[in-house]
Amino acid sequence: MRKFFKGVSAMMAMTLAMGLFTGCGDKVMNVTYDYNADEYVKVGEYKGIEVELDDYTVTEKDLQNVIDQIVEKYVNYKVVDRPVQDGDMVVVSFDSYISGSKVEGFSSKDYKLVIGSGEFLIDGFEEAMIGLSAGEKRAITGLHVPENFKTEEKYAGRAITFNIEISGVYEPVLPAYDDELVAKITEGEFTTVDAYNQELMSMLEENAQTNYYNDKYNQILDKIISNTEVIKEFPEEYISSKSASIQEEVDKYKILYEMTDSEYMMKYYGVETVEEAARNQILLEFIFEEIIKNENLTVTQSYYKEHLQETADARQYSSVEKFVNAFTENGVVKCMLLDKATDLIMDSAVEK
Repeated sequence: MRKFFKGVSAMMAMTLAMGLFTGCGDKVMNVTYDYNADEYVKVGEYKGIEVELDDYTVTEKDLQNVIDQIVEKYVNYKVVDRPVQDGDMVVVSFDSYISGSKVEGFSSKDYKLVIGSGEFLIDGFEEAMIGLSAGEKRAITGLHVPENFKTEEKYAGRAITFNIEISGVYEPVLPAYDDELVAKITEGEFTTVDAYNQELMSMLEENAQTNYYNDKYNQILDKIISNTEVIKEFPEEYISSKSASIQEEVDKYKILYEMTDSEYMMKYYGVETVEEAARNQILLEFIFEEIIKNENLTVTQSYYKEHLQETADARQYSSVEKFVNAFTENGVVKCMLLDKATDLIMDSAVEK
């Protein structure tokens, strides 16, 4: 990482910035920002931030948990002559009534349901079948349609009664976790348990490393934000532009995920409104712009060429060309500077 020392004369600093002392004409690439961040924020301490992290070491117990989950996906069921227990699969037919009127949408014949799966919409329905046997009929009362039921809002929160008849009870039978099962679930990519376990461990360790990084980054960012003073209201035109971009994303994906605007915002942005998310994005941009300036971070032409593919990959672009077209050269340089600033605050952090 290039270091700039205090006391360097203005002329020397200018010479370095122009890249005349690189020896190979490796000039610093210019970058422009739409706004001067120092007009809007005063960034406090951002290096040496203390963080307290969980232990992200992957253990054999973690591996076994994953194996158990995999095996459960290939569970079979065999019929049993006993009352229903938690974890059993039942075949049940039922009708439902609200205020004495039959509700077709909550009726079914020979419905297969695993008890304890939480699959059934109405809380308490699955548990009410525990202890019953095949051939038994029963009225289930005291249940309610969820308050947030949107398919038929007129039923939301209302009391509902079910008349059920169980026609079959089946207990789960887990397959053996052996070479044959491994070959089956991986379609032959792995043929032994040992080889597959090594792959699973690699995946777990990669996931743990990602979680470790995200935890550390988020803690650092929260503290830097707390150390930052907003000294001037953000430009309204910039807030509007950011809001429009976020709203376009919300409109595109909320239908796909069957969410309201506020549900989508809370899940993916952690705030309820688009404008709040836009302000948060601008705040972060200004903070990092100030860090980049304070640390004299630069991108040279050779660095740009060397890290272009890596920067595109990190932002999940399928090709460098698409990345540059989407961001422009100025935007790509900004991304590289952001990555450098992120590395700086991450590397300087102190883990407690």
